[in-house]
Amino acid sequence: MYISKENYGSGVNVIGVGNIYDNDIFNGEIYRLGPVNDDKFLLEENDLIYGESSLVPEGIARTVCVGKKGVGTAFAWHTRRVKLDSNVVNSHFATLELNYNPVVRKYLMSVSTQTALTGMTTEGYFGATLALPIIDEQKKISGLFQQIDDLITLHQREQNGVENAIKHIKIQLQITKETIRMPELEAIIEKKLIEQLEYGDSQWTYREDLKTEEDLWANFKYILEQNNKDRLNGEKLTDSEFEQVKNQLRFSSFYKAGEWLVGENGKVMVHVQRDTERLHLVVMNHEHIAGGSSVYEVINQYEAINQCHALAADEDSSTPARDRRFDVTLMINGLPMIHIELKNKQHSYKEAFWQIKKYIGEGKFKGIFSAVQMFVISNGVNTKYFSAAGDTELNEKFISGWLDKDNNPVTDYLDFAKCVLRIPEAHEMIARYTVLDQEYKKLILLRPYQIHAIEAIREASKCGKSGFVWHTTGSGKTLTSYKATRNLLMDIPTIDKAIFLIDRKDLDEQTTKAFKAYANNDLVDVDKTDNVNDLKKKLKSDDRQVIVTTIQKLQRLITKRLTEGTPEYNKIKRLRIAFVVDDERVIIRTKLEKPSKIKGLALI
Repeated sequence: MYISKENYGSGVNVIGVGNIYDNDIFNGEIYRLGPVNDDKFLLEENDLIYGESSLVPEGIARTVCVGKKGVGTAFAWHTRRVKLDSNVVNSHFATLELNYNPVVRKYLMSVSTQTALTGMTTEGYFGATLALPIIDEQKKISGLFQQIDDLITLHQREQNGVENAIKHIKIQLQITKETIRMPELEAIIEKKLIEQLEYGDSQWTYREDLKTEEDLWANFKYILEQNNKDRLNGEKLTDSEFEQVKNQLRFSSFYKAGEWLVGENGKVMVHVQRDTERLHLVVMNHEHIAGGSSVYEVINQYEAINQCHALAADEDSSTPARDRRFDVTLMINGLPMIHIELKNKQHSYKEAFWQIKKYIGEGKFKGIFSAVQMFVISNGVNTKYFSAAGDTELNEKFISGWLDKDNNPVTDYLDFAKCVLRIPEAHEMIARYTVLDQEYKKLILLRPYQIHAIEAIREASKCGKSGFVWHTTGSGKTLTSYKATRNLLMDIPTIDKAIFLIDRKDLDEQTTKAFKAYANNDLVDVDKTDNVNDLKKKLKSDDRQVIVTTIQKLQRLITKRLTEGTPEYNKIKRLRIAFVVDDERVIIRTKLEKPSKIKGLALI
């Protein structure tokens, strides 16, 4: 039966000489032929087949025992089949003898034909003498070799599996490298940020269930009731009572929200009329940073639906506002305080800035979201922050990046979260490092170098150390000075007075005006001294206050206006005073002047 390309078909498999090798009759290309009418050309199980001519390097093709896989296959030209008496010869044992017994192989080579195709005649094949033990031993021997062959095959498969696994790992590493080069999706950045905020001592609790304004009001109400059980006598707020609360929290501007958040003696409160009784409920206690009654929650994908009015919207605008989804928001005691908008690396972080500006203009930051004090924008690799303001007031020049204490930029969004957005740092940004400028009606968030300076002053004051802070022109020296002086007085209960000491009268007027603008809504009183007698009067008072005065007035008071042993002398002598000095010239001058007459005056 000769196979040519013209009669390839879709019937049975057909094997030729090239398919008979190493106990596998399907090695090489398999042809198909149409229906075979004569069964004598179809193989049966345990048939032996061999090639009359060989296409293999060894000169003579192997003999193969047909297994179940080969049943029904036709054999072609130059291929011969042998049927053995199964009672005498085991077919698998016969293939071992014909293929691996060196004496038999040598004989077969000696009787092979030496034409263009080295081959084996039927006469030569059947002339081979096989050493046959009894049939049972043949079966055992062939079975043993079959087990060995299967074991070798198994190890080959395992090796192939390992090689494939290594290939898979290499492919995955390549995919990972390519993925790193590709920008992350915003959803992935958002997920990673939330995980970082939840992680370890960051202290934020993820609230996946809070998506709408109704959800946020209900959550805020629950926290308010839990923190004021005693004041409410264990009763929940009625709908009308809670409506009173909501009306107090619908701020007309972020600055108004900031004024309210200053609180009364560190406590931020709302007031509810219940029958004839007026209830004063604590919303937030700034003394409970990272503990006490403070609850820290993070939400994402908040649904900011369209409303008729806007916080700072242009009512003449013909462009209809759309519903929006906010990325990530940090809430303290149920109130949104810090809002974060994210982009991926393909976009500039400034696109998040313009997006926030648009949302404010559309009136999306209203209701409970009107309490926001700080915005964070990031594209993953470049992260910035700025204080909340109306859309017409937002300016790119007020956007600030973060620097660590060693002045290294912190630009990655996860690193920024670790440095700035963890607790207590995030709460302190709102409670300690936000300043309300009463003159311009705006919020000011301190820049990182100002915060690090104030923190260093605070730490030094705890152990009675002094130091200096260097500022360049236009870097916010007055603001840093105010916060440093104010925080010393507020943070250290044993301090009686905090004095900001400057060099000239014109600076006295200018600085006092700035300090008063910052302190208008703050918890401290700022007093300037008109003259030496006024300075003495303020030092003698029992008020804990920040005093702005000049080195000249202080020097004159000590050297000329106080008499040792008098009651006023003794009272001022016992004062514990923290001095924040405005200029290095003041320090130089104090070294040259006459020593203080009040030797016991405590300078912190």
